[in-house]
Amino acid sequence: ALPSEVALEIEGEIAREKPVISTASAYRYFEDSFTYLPGVNESHAKMIEVQRRRRGWKGFVVPQPNCTTIGLVLSLRPVYDAFGLESVIMASMQSVSGAGYEAVVEWAKQRKEIGPEIPRALAEYRPRMFEGNVIPYIKGEEEKVRNETVRLLGRLEGERIVPAGFRIACKCNRVPVHQGHTESVFIQTVEECSVEDLKRVWREYRGEPQRLALPTAPKNPIVVMEERDRPQPRFDILIEGGMAAVIGGVEANAFERGFQYTVLSHNTELGAAKGAVLAAEYLYRTGWISPT
Repeated sequence: ALPSEVALEIEGEIAREKPVISTASAYRYFEDSFTYLPGVNESHAKMIEVQRRRRGWKGFVVPQPNCTTIGLVLSLRPVYDAFGLESVIMASMQSVSGAGYEAVVEWAKQRKEIGPEIPRALAEYRPRMFEGNVIPYIKGEEEKVRNETVRLLGRLEGERIVPAGFRIACKCNRVPVHQGHTESVFIQTVEECSVEDLKRVWREYRGEPQRLALPTAPKNPIVVMEERDRPQPRFDILIEGGMAAVIGGVEANAFERGFQYTVLSHNTELGAAKGAVLAAEYLYRTGWISPT
């Protein structure tokens, strides 16, 4: 994606005349924005007209959510609809590719420096040390996840989106994995339900991309695995072509109406270009993008 400050100018200029589907964050947080996650918030699409009118555009800018938000919100949508949510806590383990191409190149360089040896403790601090390390802070990431999650699951009232009312906290970490964001999620529902109820609503969930049979849409937007030690990025990231949220390790915990699970999503497929293609397919099929 383009850097935010660059995208703000370029995408806005294009949108004066033509639609823009963006993986950049520049237009995610304006009041008139339709930040779109296919299968989750098609009810917000009327915000496109609000944006056009307020800005005097013939086109529009529809950004994707942050790649870390995507797997989390896909997993929350069916639960929120069926049982409500009181609180959400998430800890992420995000791949190096989520930090961009330069980060992957730097990681490869570090791996080459170490060679066949197992990474050892270092005496001096070195920024962006990916190999054999966990970086427990990603600038701006936690704010993005918190803000985007409640907005995506919010409701449209007139010309504004009212955020969902549940509490959310998160902690984002960078780990030495090439692709795939893995998240440990802890939820409290409003209504009583069981582990089997959660698995059922996840497995039954189908969104607008499935209803419309869009070309890039996965057959199953959410896949539930029964193994307690899955999903794992190297084995499960390409399920449904990298276009699904893969859930496992589902169990009740000590809190009232509390549950925990792992969700995995592909940050460079569903979370980037392929997800943007699916968004464009939906907007075309529903008449927001014209063929001419």
